[in-house]
This record gives sequence, structure tokens and C-alpha cells, in this order.
Amino acid sequence: MQGEMIREIQGADPKYLVSVVMNGSWLQRIRSEQLIFTWANEYTAQDYAATRFVNITARGTDYYLGDIPPWVGTSTTTS
Repeated sequence: MQGEMIREIQGADPKYLVSVVMNGSWLQRIRSEQLIFTWANEYTAQDYAATRFVNITARGTDYYLGDIPPWVGTSTTTS
């Protein structure tokens, strides 16, 4: 299923990507296949730049709609 998603994204060659990083969003476990996470980090680093970032926490929501401060983590993985 991860391979299929990778092929669909690459085939569509999207202009924009929206990445949602949540601990439970992929139900990732210790023994889960890591292909999609490894691929997403490499693919986005090569072909995309973060232009917007929304950080949602229990304390509230922070919006970065211009320059993203370097101290704000924009990783696509939760591992």
C-alpha cells in the first residue's frame, strides 16, 4: 500500500504537497514498514520547499505563513 501511494504521488507530480504529521495518523508501530516515511523525507527534500507551516499542540496553534523560523521543525516523520 505504501508503494502504491508513492507511485500515485510521483505520477501526479503535484505542484504542492500538504503533509500532516500526527503520531496516530498512520498508526505507526515499532515494527511498521518505514518505506513511506523514508521516501517522503527524501522526495520532499529534493523537490519541495516548505512555504507554510501550522503547528498544532495542546497549548494552541501557531501559523507560519511566510518565512518559517529555523527552530520550527518541519519533518514529515514522527519516528
